[in-house]
Amino acid sequence: MLYRLLSLAAIVPFYANAAETLLPFSFSTHYEVYIVEGDTISDVEVSFDSDKPKFLKDKNADGYTGWEYDYWADDNTCEIKAFNLDITYKLPRIKQSVASPEISELYREYIEQLYRHEETHCALTVMTINHIYQAFKKGQEGNCTEQNHRVNKLTDRINEDNELFDTYTNHGEIELAVSPFGEEPFYPVCKIPFSGMMAGN
Repeated sequence: MLYRLLSLAAIVPFYANAAETLLPFSFSTHYEVYIVEGDTISDVEVSFDSDKPKFLKDKNADGYTGWEYDYWADDNTCEIKAFNLDITYKLPRIKQSVASPEISELYREYIEQLYRHEETHCALTVMTINHIYQAFKKGQEGNCTEQNHRVNKLTDRINEDNELFDTYTNHGEIELAVSPFGEEPFYPVCKIPFSGMMAGN
């Protein structure tokens, strides 16, 4: 396996590509892709280090997941006026070498692991945002003040859980056999189309 340091999550501006499967609120994902290429492993490694965006270079990371959420609910009734979440992935795409087509295959396992790591950051975020939405819905049935307090605590958990996940996995070098967070039901909305990100010239 070719070990490379995976990404830190960060809050960034959002972009739209709507996908609302399984979720009761507006959700969108956007992919920002940078191309990595080369005819040898050495060439590909140089491309990773030189062609990725500066903020990834600064973090010594190859990818990241960013999020922006926005909601508006009545403080007294918990009635939801607006609620949306936007996820942005910044990821490498391996351009297949004409001279050495096997090179991209050498990176397949690493890229798959990188994408799984970023999908988990997304799933953790979607899970907690969904808890926030459900808290507002519960508050509509009574005791909205208590649910507003719960929402405040949940917003802190978004960063906390993502940071813990990076700590537990050493930013993706280690894959957890069992996640302690419970984010698995939210993977379908976070799935990165691996085949489309690897193939082609």
